[in-house]
Amino acid sequence: MLWCMRLQKFLFTACLAVVSLTVCNCAAPTAPSASSSPVASNATNGSSASQLFAQSTLPEARAQAATEHKLLLVDSTASWCPPCKQMEKTTWTDPAVQGRVRPKFIAIQVDVDQQRSVAEELKIEAMPTLIVFSSDGKELARSVGYKDPKTLLSWLDEVESKAPTAPSKQGSAPVSKP
Repeated sequence: MLWCMRLQKFLFTACLAVVSLTVCNCAAPTAPSASSSPVASNATNGSSASQLFAQSTLPEARAQAATEHKLLLVDSTASWCPPCKQMEKTTWTDPAVQGRVRPKFIAIQVDVDQQRSVAEELKIEAMPTLIVFSSDGKELARSVGYKDPKTLLSWLDEVESKAPTAPSKQGSAPVSKP
């Protein structure tokens, strides 16, 4: 039974790498570092992009999004993924992106090599993958591939237009925006 679980994990990792190479033309990954750190892995160059993402686990971020009635933005990334690195340098540091994400979203990053169980739970198949969840935890949208600031902001507009609004104090069901 143990060998079966190890084989399954190996095959998942191999498939993830192959799909990633196909989608984002990324180089093959190096050996992952063993880490039990929170989901957000911001080993970046100290840019303001790292300040955009909460240093929270996925369950913590979900709880915070629910409490604050915000959307949850999950950026799945990998240290060996060139499009992910490009988004770190351009998209996530863009003032318009930061000005949009900070007030409306709880944002976290998932390093798929360090957080394999989270990557499996979220069904991440390629990087970068962006996922937006409503404050009640429902997946609203998913996008795979590099997004420049303008494209990301346009995508967020589309996602937000479909997102339910915060429930009223009487506990009624969320109402969709027109």
